[in-house]
Amino acid sequence: MRRALALVLFAAACVAPAWAQEDAIKSISYARWVDIGPGRTVAQLKPAEIAELRRCKNWTMYFAPSGDGIMQTFVAGMTMSNSYSQVQVSLLAGETIFILSQKGSSKTRDTLHLSKDGNVLTQISPPFRPHTYLRCFPADNRK
Repeated sequence: MRRALALVLFAAACVAPAWAQEDAIKSISYARWVDIGPGRTVAQLKPAEIAELRRCKNWTMYFAPSGDGIMQTFVAGMTMSNSYSQVQVSLLAGETIFILSQKGSSKTRDTLHLSKDGNVLTQISPPFRPHTYLRCFPADNRK
């Protein structure tokens, strides 16, 4: 079942128009994201916790366009970046799905699921468990 779903997502991503892919990448670029903690979901958080996380006091990472792909930079602790030279985008049930891989590789490295409202991002990086991030807004840059 998982393999079939992944194949459908991959096929849908391959036929997405270039402008849709660019818009999707812009929707996550330069936004600050805070990790809500391993194994947690936004539904498990109390409203006060969500409000505190969204204040962006200890944000975790951001994305920036890089050539034809995207670069993910983690800022918690030691700064580290992952560069993905291939980004395929698809829409599924209102969510935007990003399939990230390296050029010349048929292996999907990471998959991002961006919620309908654009405020929750779940990153699936096998063999690790999914990480959920909440878009946050620092006091100097409220949106």
